[in-house]
Amino acid sequence: MKLHRMMFVLFACAAFSAPLSAAGVKDEAREKVETAIPEGIRLLEAKEYAVFLKAFVPPELLGRLTEKTTLEEFAKQFSEQKGPRLLKALQSIKGTKPLLSDDGLKATFKPKDDTGKERTLVFVKIGKYWYIGN
Repeated sequence: MKLHRMMFVLFACAAFSAPLSAAGVKDEAREKVETAIPEGIRLLEAKEYAVFLKAFVPPELLGRLTEKTTLEEFAKQFSEQKGPRLLKALQSIKGTKPLLSDDGLKATFKPKDDTGKERTLVFVKIGKYWYIGN
């Protein structure tokens, strides 16, 4: 009986130590921009494009983007070019400090692309989560 109780406690602790949303996203990771980036990298490296899009595209924009197509079809299109490029950009800014807006709701990064050209990658905070804003 004690063994069963101990196993239950261990499983309960594991379940609550890193809560995942139904889509497999670590919700608490998106509450800070510095932890949202590694979470985005993790999803893109795992080729979880639909999960990534649901987590990192602002909900209103995702709704508009999927009005005429399914999320799965949109994710397939995203995976062909934009997904791999975004993964490289996120990897290049991981651990760097963004330029924050005065209200703290916009974080701007300046990664370089494969040609060395500087790009702009913006995260915006909507509610308690950070989303990619461009």
